[in-house]
Amino acid sequence: MASVRDTQKEAEAIANNQIGTVVIAAQPIFCDTFLLDVIKRFKEQHPQVRVRVIDAGLHELLKMIDNNTCDLALGITLEAESYGATMTRLALCTARCIMHRHHPLAKASSVPLRQLQNQTFVELTADSPLRARVDYLLQSIDIKRHIAAELRHLRSVCALVDRDLGIAIIDPTAELLFQGTNVVSKPLEPSIDWEIALLTSKSRPLSLVARAFCDEIYREIDNMKELEILQPLPEA
Repeated sequence: MASVRDTQKEAEAIANNQIGTVVIAAQPIFCDTFLLDVIKRFKEQHPQVRVRVIDAGLHELLKMIDNNTCDLALGITLEAESYGATMTRLALCTARCIMHRHHPLAKASSVPLRQLQNQTFVELTADSPLRARVDYLLQSIDIKRHIAAELRHLRSVCALVDRDLGIAIIDPTAELLFQGTNVVSKPLEPSIDWEIALLTSKSRPLSLVARAFCDEIYREIDNMKELEILQPLPEA
């Protein structure tokens, strides 16, 4: 009888969105920044739900959605044609140029792309969609740059900029890492824009706990819009 009661209690808890597991795949900069606040709030409301976060590059997280090895994923739309999942657009991202506060470019209110000629850069690795977009734009206007270092994660890129190794072009969510550093952030002219998107499986419906986690993501995206780290989506 006790096992029957335990089974009934567990079934009720699942039905009431109180227990379970949610698996999230996200690009590393999201794992290092706003997802931490999402997880904290979610766990306060759902203490018995286990959260598993996997940091993954764009192509890897798309495969995870396709293989149903995660409940949801957070990616960007620099390669929108690659998405084979249900995509919910969340916010507009505008790339930022960052540098040490003593760098000559730090005095400007914005950074025209032409001023990047012969600058020393700290870059993401070549398989990054953001790196590919930056490479294409700079090559199209014949801008040459010196690459001091290439790293997989934006956290490391920002840390080297803080050490005055060079400048970088980053996802705006990385600005959440700047507190207590010597890094300053400037807009680019013209801008480089893309969107954050929530990706879910076309073949498997979201569980109740995954839906609750999505609600916390939406809340945090709205917070970042208020801070002007992210921008509202343009009207269709």
